[in-house]
Formats: sequence, structure tokens, C-alpha cells
Amino acid sequence: LLPGTQATPDPDRASGPVEEIQLEGGAQIDSFFVRDSTDSGTDLAAELLEDPDVHMKLDGSVEVLIYHTHTSEAYAASAPGFYYTDSPTRTQNQDASVVAAGEELRKSLEAQGIGVVHDKTVNDTVFNGSYDRSWEVIQNNLAKYPGIQVTIDLHRDSMTSEAGVKYKPTAEVGGRKAAQAMLLAGCDADGSWGDFPDWRQNLRLMLRVQQKAQALYPGLMRPLSFSNSKYNMNATHGSILVEVGTEVNTVAEARYTGQLVGEILGETLKECR
Repeated sequence: LLPGTQATPDPDRASGPVEEIQLEGGAQIDSFFVRDSTDSGTDLAAELLEDPDVHMKLDGSVEVLIYHTHTSEAYAASAPGFYYTDSPTRTQNQDASVVAAGEELRKSLEAQGIGVVHDKTVNDTVFNGSYDRSWEVIQNNLAKYPGIQVTIDLHRDSMTSEAGVKYKPTAEVGGRKAAQAMLLAGCDADGSWGDFPDWRQNLRLMLRVQQKAQALYPGLMRPLSFSNSKYNMNATHGSILVEVGTEVNTVAEARYTGQLVGEILGETLKECR
């Protein structure tokens, strides 16, 4: 849209409003916030002080894997302030999906001398079983690149109110709009998963990433979500799940966030030697 112009929805198509927000809240840990839904009693401040079990060589070899369990999650092409209820929220066009954000993340990490493989395998042609298929993607890459220490599953979120309002989480960084991102750290405090005993290792790394994000780009990250979940984060001691925006964030905003998250993660990993 040109400056000063305003779009109105087509009256012949069902539509709903988009509300731009910045998500905050949770418990403060150091300079950032965490939403802890685990009831595990984990001392997050103490975990922040523990070193992650990630030791980067930074010798050009592949040490980071980026992949997408829900590869087809799409972003909006534009931001008119409304959405059509019949608009698709998934796409096979990887220039308009989470893959586009993953590409910017890859380029940002590589620019800092970190070896990355970005696996664009589509894991959600059939939604059920997506995590089983992305587990195979992880294992195939670990076998091919045994130096991988960090695996990043990049998603996007979706938030719609009962009244049909879709929420668009954004932050302004450097005079540009970015999609707010959220890290999700899993937990198995009572051992119920049975195969996730080292969940604290991922948590320690993500706490460091969240801390670095707040130092470099305040407001870019939503509060870190700490939940009783696994989501294939039992694959490595550097397993990260990140949600970039929602379906009403634009692909340009998501790409910018991919770049910024790459800068944050790169600075964090360079301290893990």
C-alpha cells in the first residue's frame, strides 16, 4: 500500500481483523522473562549460570542444522490490517513459508563463520506424523554431519481470539518491523517421557540465547516458553525450537527476524567454545 492509503476488505469475502501486539509477561530471570508451565520447581536463574553442553569448533564444518517439522507454515504477503477467512495458512512456496525465515537464519549464521545445513524437506504433507518424519531428518543429518551440535526446528505460531481477531506479534528493530519470536524449551522433570533425561542441557542454551537477545534486540523475543514437552528436543544437547511470528506476520517481517535470530544465536554460540 502507498503511504496514506488504506485497504478495505472485499465485501464478498468473509474477513476478520488483525491486531498488532507485542507479547510480554512471565517471571523475570536476569534481564528477560520466562513463562514456566512445568510445575517442575526448576531454578531457572541457577540453570542460566550453568554452561551449555555445546562446544563450537568454528572451523567451517557443519555444526548447526536448521529444519522445519511444519515446513508448509505460511506467512502473509502483505499487511492490510485484516485477513480473509478462506486464505490458506499453508503453502508449498518456500519463499513464503517458514523456510524463508530459515534461509535468513542460515545466511546470518554463515556470515559469522558458523557451518550450517538447512534441510528443507517437507515433513507436513500429511500433518499427523510430522514429528516422526522430522526426527528422521535430524538423524539423517547427524549421520551425514557428525559434528552437528545445535538443531533448530523453526516454526511459526497462530493466535486467534474467540471473536475471530488474529494477533500479529511484532517488534521494531532498527526502524524496521520484525515478527516477534519465541523459544520453547521442553522438560521431563518426572521422567514421564522416558527418553529425555538431558532436557536441562537444551534449557541452559536457550536461556543464554534469550539473555543475549534481550541485550542485543530488546523486545524481539516473546517470553521463553518452558513446558512439559519434547518435540524431538531429545536429539541433541543443543536442540532449539523457535516460533517466528504468526500467519498474519508478513514474510518480510519473518525474514528479518530470521536474520536477527541468527545474529543473536551466533553471538551466543561463539561464547560456547
